Amino acid sequence: MRLLLLLLLVFVRIAVATETTVTIYNTGDLHAQTANLPRIAAYVNARRLVDPNVLLVDAGDLFNRGDLAVRVTEGEAMFHLMAVSGYDACVLGNHGLSHGAARVAELTDRFRFPLTEANGSWSGGLQPQAARMYRIFGLDGVRVAVIGTSSEHMNHRRDDLVERQRIDVALRELLPAVRRQADIVVLLTHVGSQRDREVAAQLAAISPPYGVDLIVGGHDHKAYQEMVYDEATQTVIQHAGDHGRFLGEVVLTWDGELIVDRQARLLPITPDMPLDPKAQACRQSYLDAFPEDAPITQITRPLSREEGTAWVADAIRNQTGVQAVLAPSGLVRQALPAGELTGKGLLAAVPCLDVVEFTVPDAADLPQVAAAIQALRVESLVAAARARSGDGEKWAEDMLRLVGPAPNTPAPERTPEERKAFAKISQMVLSPGPLLLFPTADLPTGPIRVAYPCTWHDTLPELARRGLSDQELTRGPSLWHIVRAALATGGHIP
Repeated sequence: MRLLLLLLLVFVRIAVATETTVTIYNTGDLHAQTANLPRIAAYVNARRLVDPNVLLVDAGDLFNRGDLAVRVTEGEAMFHLMAVSGYDACVLGNHGLSHGAARVAELTDRFRFPLTEANGSWSGGLQPQAARMYRIFGLDGVRVAVIGTSSEHMNHRRDDLVERQRIDVALRELLPAVRRQADIVVLLTHVGSQRDREVAAQLAAISPPYGVDLIVGGHDHKAYQEMVYDEATQTVIQHAGDHGRFLGEVVLTWDGELIVDRQARLLPITPDMPLDPKAQACRQSYLDAFPEDAPITQITRPLSREEGTAWVADAIRNQTGVQAVLAPSGLVRQALPAGELTGKGLLAAVPCLDVVEFTVPDAADLPQVAAAIQALRVESLVAAARARSGDGEKWAEDMLRLVGPAPNTPAPERTPEERKAFAKISQMVLSPGPLLLFPTADLPTGPIRVAYPCTWHDTLPELARRGLSDQELTRGPSLWHIVRAALATGGHIP
């Protein structure tokens, strides 16, 4: 009996000794809010010094809103800072292509950004070399796989260069293969909390009995203060909120055969936490290059939106050398009061839109070209409004009032809730109103080079389908950069 007890004690000690913990730190829905990234980097790096089994992942939506420097560098600041902050795997989210697929591919490879995407198909040879469908981490005593999946739909930049599959379809063959290579499987998603539960069940059916061990998700900005555990699939589901206000922490204990313990919590990121020097220096370099509150110029008299749009059109002509500009009447988003204009104020008035240039063989054809582009704007924006759940036709009518041709019927009354819902759709229209031609007279005859500040929905392939593909269609600097350059070279706003 005594020998039996001793053997049992030895076996227990061996079992305990072989248990390994893995900690997956996570963020999501950062939306270019970078203030806490150096604090997150410092915390995770400190943990790595004492624990080799630490990973840092992000569940997508890097762009749309946020710091001026991130927005005007067209994603460079965000990709650079996250790479410096030590992320091991990231997905894009539905706003991840806000600066275009080509730009994402370029930045991914330049900064070795750990883009991980298994449900995206890139065309035109744009697939980033640094991107992976999944990543295997051989940690101390355990192999962890991280599979990346991005949104099953995309907002804004519909440039047709990336197509997405439903997660369960994309992983039907991949998940069983990854399961054979790893002990623990983590899935990054950006589909929202309700869909994550559906995905957990679908993947358990694909790779029984349990599918994936952890889903790190985002999209609806949920913050799970306590562990969410799907008993049927034995899947932990973690959402860490938004803007880097929390750092998600999931600790999984592996005994050599199974996960025997699961813990999850959110760590508040507070101003008194230490900053990682490398990440902070990276962030500060962009803030210094694009200060938000430093004055750029003085506006001598108040300008209406229409007057501001005319001035911006002149700035485009002067900076790019084109002979004409097609611009929506509401290109400048707000009236400009007299006085000091800061970088933040300029961004509030002048959106970070792409400016495309093309050649029209004969200036006399400009009205037809303008009509084709305007038709594309109306078609795309109304379709987006009509696709909204609920009374889509109602929103489509209101969208027409923003981009025209407006319905002849008077605008119906909307409840406060309806107005709030429509505001989400109208945010897509950064430049409402009909297209105007600048200058309005004295255009040359024959071929003419034209610039057009396009919105997120009418990117190069879509414009090309409207007959511009053989007319030297190119993308130049963003509108914000053109205006900032005009001001830096003495082009004062009147």
